[in-house]
Amino acid sequence: MRLRIRLCLLAATFVLPAALVPGTTAIASGGPPAGFILPGGSTASFTNLQFSACNSLSWGYQLNGGANQVQATFPGGCTSGSASNVTIGPFTTPMTLRVFLTDNHCNNTYYSDGTPVDHVIVAGSNPYSLRFADSGLFCERTGTANDFPGFNFRVDLAISGQVSFAPGGGSFVISAQNAIIGNSVTFWDAQWAKDNSLTGSAASFKGFAESPTTPTCGAGWSTDPGNSTPPPGGSLPAFMGVIITSSAAKSGSTISGSTVHIVIVQTDPGYSPNPGHAGTGTVVTVVC
Repeated sequence: MRLRIRLCLLAATFVLPAALVPGTTAIASGGPPAGFILPGGSTASFTNLQFSACNSLSWGYQLNGGANQVQATFPGGCTSGSASNVTIGPFTTPMTLRVFLTDNHCNNTYYSDGTPVDHVIVAGSNPYSLRFADSGLFCERTGTANDFPGFNFRVDLAISGQVSFAPGGGSFVISAQNAIIGNSVTFWDAQWAKDNSLTGSAASFKGFAESPTTPTCGAGWSTDPGNSTPPPGGSLPAFMGVIITSSAAKSGSTISGSTVHIVIVQTDPGYSPNPGHAGTGTVVTVVC
């Protein structure tokens, strides 16, 4: 009987090999403190969910320190099993995310940031690979358990930026002075230079940058003067990525500037590609 119990314990804890991302170092103390950051406009996808345990286990996630949201329960029985993939979001505002494992047999819950007791190994960097240990068949794992070759539950987590810029490519631009969460901003207007105070601002710039097609922080932008490069027609995304610039200068037939940040703007109705119909909105979050 003693031998049988021991074999069950070993099967539950180490029956499958660790699934680490090649070339990465495991975070023995758990995931990022206080949880993974989900930027505004992003989604979180949970894939490759596997159980291997004697105890009944449940997994789920928690947003902004709120209620635990259980996604699946494994019945245990010293066997293995899987769970369906889950995707959450997109989120209009930034969120903190913690993944958890609850050992229903021992009534203990372990979070991906290593609280209240560290029972997780996190490897990789978006996507992440998380491996959890349960409390043991006799609930004997009362202390830290973050050095093990297998898992009782594992999941891959990918955080995907779902930032929507101007339809068709390119982006609208606002000045760094206005890039404050909660501020009302003008990103397209015949008087853009007056609405967006900048050093070296080009008076003929109306607010739309055609290049790059998909902006990134730290990469400059450029465009033609006025509305000679037509901005998108039709409606804009309700939550749209917008370039924050600290400069806009004209050289020949090109206007260019810096991309110091990207923010999400909740757009107002009334936009038109005619610069006499201003494009306005409210800054809701910073992407980078």
